[in-house]
Amino acid sequence: MFGRILRHPLRWLNESAPELSSEPNGDHKHESAVAGDDTTDGTNDSQETPIVPDYQPTVLDAIVVKEMLNKAFNLPPELVDAIVDLGEYWPHTSTEIVYTGRSRAERKDARGGHPVEENKFLLRTPPLGFVRPPYLSPQDTERQAPPHPLHDEYEPSDFQDLIASPVATRIHPCRKIVFTILSHDQGWGNPGGEGLYTDSWTWFEVGLERCNKTETSDGKGTFSPVFDLASLATLNPPVTTDGEESLFDFPLLPREDCKIQSNRTVNHEAKEHCVVWSHTDDVRLPTPDTAENEDGEATESGGIVKNSSSSGSGSNGESSTDGDAGAEAFETAEVQALADVGRGIVTGDGEFVRNLKLGDIVTVWAKARFPGWVNYVDRVKVNVYWAI
Repeated sequence: MFGRILRHPLRWLNESAPELSSEPNGDHKHESAVAGDDTTDGTNDSQETPIVPDYQPTVLDAIVVKEMLNKAFNLPPELVDAIVDLGEYWPHTSTEIVYTGRSRAERKDARGGHPVEENKFLLRTPPLGFVRPPYLSPQDTERQAPPHPLHDEYEPSDFQDLIASPVATRIHPCRKIVFTILSHDQGWGNPGGEGLYTDSWTWFEVGLERCNKTETSDGKGTFSPVFDLASLATLNPPVTTDGEESLFDFPLLPREDCKIQSNRTVNHEAKEHCVVWSHTDDVRLPTPDTAENEDGEATESGGIVKNSSSSGSGSNGESSTDGDAGAEAFETAEVQALADVGRGIVTGDGEFVRNLKLGDIVTVWAKARFPGWVNYVDRVKVNVYWAI
């Protein structure tokens, strides 16, 4: 019964409620939670058991389900929030840019060895948690903003009219980001590394924008936040100011805490990568100064707290030294697994997702370094999920 409520909560109401949408006006592929957004394998040998795509709740669905849980079971708000989070019953926005079929001038391929061409802005998502205007114009979805630093940011309460919720939302509502990227490199290079991610000099990085506090009045004493390219501040990539001029700071090497995905090397064929960043991710780099007390907990020197359940034990139940080493190796193996599939080795800790604030904008950049390396971008899609 509860599963049916989660899938179709509005059917349990005797009135038709309007659907709240996160879709800005315009022709860009910039949409809110829609059932069937995620694809399936399409195999269906029986007419009696059709494959139904995962249901994608809207903002209104999430609000209704939480209210139903509260009214039907008299659950405390903290438990209701936990149930919804465990069920991943979150609304989301979806932003997609397709470059296939465009002319070279219209494409956003990054080319190494050219200062202007090796860092290409691809797209930006709608402000996190918003389901009502203000929105950036659809044309601004793929237009690079000027390099403005952050001066003064809004308070969460300033966005109350934009979140379509009767209660104040969380300061950090983001729960998951799914990046889907179809791309490839130039298809030639030194022999020996074909199809691998090591020594790849074409990749993608995540960026972050936040709106500088600017307000407009309707003439009746009501002020509204302003969201446009001129008011956006860029937190990542960093913005440096030299006198009166502000510039993006693009390092030569990939930033491992921002790298979404590298291309396979020496490959002419585009490959699709689906990269999921979750607020529950907890893969952290081992640190040389890790120290532990007798209970296996990290001390003030920092480092990783090893999972005692991963430690080995002898037949008499006593912990063995090999078990402790195995726990450390397991942490290292998790980090290595990220590198093996072309991800940034510091992107598995969930910090980026957990630190996103209400109204934040996620961006994607294509990168290439050194002459001859080209990052050919065919399609980029970003789904951002948040909790109500």
